Amino acid sequence: MIPKRIRSVLSWAPVFVAVCDFGSIRKVSGYSMQPTLNGDLGNGADFVALEKLSGRFGWRDPERGDVFTLRHPRDPKKIIVKRLIAIQGDIVQGVDSAEAHRIPEGHGWFEGDNLRKSSDSNSFGPVSLGLVEGRVLAIVWPWHRATGLGNEENPAYEDRIIYRCRKNSKASKG
Repeated sequence: MIPKRIRSVLSWAPVFVAVCDFGSIRKVSGYSMQPTLNGDLGNGADFVALEKLSGRFGWRDPERGDVFTLRHPRDPKKIIVKRLIAIQGDIVQGVDSAEAHRIPEGHGWFEGDNLRKSSDSNSFGPVSLGLVEGRVLAIVWPWHRATGLGNEENPAYEDRIIYRCRKNSKASKG
């Protein structure tokens, strides 16, 4: 017979698995998403709430301006946080080059808000949406920075998007 305490813990296992699969809280450190995230880096990192279901089940496709956690394309053990700038079918110009990049199906162009301190699509090109871990919904800690993160397109990117396939049309995992 299984002891009562172990049965109690095991009874919560499905809830734990569901919560971890639907969303999570993640610590975000570094300069690449300043000022959106870690605006006061001297006081530590931000903690953000992620949702993981919409992309997995097609409830809400990634849109320009969304912030995501994703696996680094060159180092899959590393998780990075970037903003989706361009979606499949768009043509975007890199920050320090005249080269234009057409975003292939099932890919996106991800950049940090602090372009000078960001390792992003400007260095590794379009990224497969299959590397997306979750969409950042909100900063939840520290309390004085707690706020929701909506779909915020940055006007600084507008002049580099040479062609939009559709006005913030939905992307899809391919």
